[in-house]
Amino acid sequence: MKEFKTFTSFSVNDIETARRFYGETLGIESGFQEGSATMFGTGGDTKFMIYQKEDHEPSGCLLYTS
Repeated sequence: MKEFKTFTSFSVNDIETARRFYGETLGIESGFQEGSATMFGTGGDTKFMIYQKEDHEPSGCLLYTS
């Protein structure tokens, strides 16, 4: 299978708590931080961004990796 650059973003209700969770608890390196948004790299060209959203509601989705 060909490799693809991937990127996703999702909202959180508390950006500081989310930054600590992904950065400190899971040990994922953050890239840039601007305002209420932070980009994280998960290896290669795969990245995700979190951002604070006033009316955030959890989607109920589960992310599974192996």
